[in-house]
Amino acid sequence: MSCSWYPFNVEYQDVPSGRITGIGQQDGIFSLTYLEPPPPNSGTGELVPEAIEWTDLFTIPDAEGPIVEYLSPEAMATLLSEDPIVFTVTDPTGNLNQIVVAAILHTTGVHEIVHDGVSFAQNYSSLSFRVEIAQGFEYTVRRNAGWPLGTRVSMRVWAVDTGGNTEIAPGSV
Repeated sequence: MSCSWYPFNVEYQDVPSGRITGIGQQDGIFSLTYLEPPPPNSGTGELVPEAIEWTDLFTIPDAEGPIVEYLSPEAMATLLSEDPIVFTVTDPTGNLNQIVVAAILHTTGVHEIVHDGVSFAQNYSSLSFRVEIAQGFEYTVRRNAGWPLGTRVSMRVWAVDTGGNTEIAPGSV
């Protein structure tokens, strides 16, 4: 008797009819060992060991990229020198690979790296922090010397997940 299952790639595949002797998984490779009846007229009456291997059958492809959401202040709000800029970077699968954050100070035209994916840059290291949240991170960004008064600040976030999906999100205050 053969069993069938419906895998995620919408194709039917048959499990062998012989007795299953082992199931395993190592490094993303799934395996199934079973004893199969010999081919007809083969001259032997013994069950023959067979094995099947497949890679990550139960993983849903990562088709959605990271999401950047600005929490405060509201877009185009007046930003005081000591105000934080708060935003989250999440991924539906929770598999963020790399995040780089930059600030653009529009009156001077200066582009500053805020976070390089590992740590905060010198101009932001004292007053900024990143905390882990469900499926990503929340950033609270303050410039050590304060934001220049009267300037508009844009945050630029580059985020990549392990599936190679990217999000390049601008945000202006």
